[in-house]
Amino acid sequence: MRRDGPVLQPSGAPTYRVIGLLVGGGAIGRRLGYTGPYVAGPWLLKAVFSRLARRGRYVEWPRVAGFRDRHIVVRGDGRDLPQVPREQEQEALQ
Repeated sequence: MRRDGPVLQPSGAPTYRVIGLLVGGGAIGRRLGYTGPYVAGPWLLKAVFSRLARRGRYVEWPRVAGFRDRHIVVRGDGRDLPQVPREQEQEALQ
């Protein structure tokens, strides 16, 4: 998510905008915050989740076609989804 959406009134604060999704079982550690560069521990959880994170994938928001029966429908072939880009991981921590 990126905080560059439309401004809310009356606070004047920008809203968040979804730019992509972390998907796959390997992304669970990233979603829980255990794989960021600023995480010091617990070391065992960080080690396990960092290893699993290699299997997680990133879907850019324009590739999301819709939602059906609690599933996200993605355009194209899921085999070509990239790993989570480092800059996206950094932005998620901010």
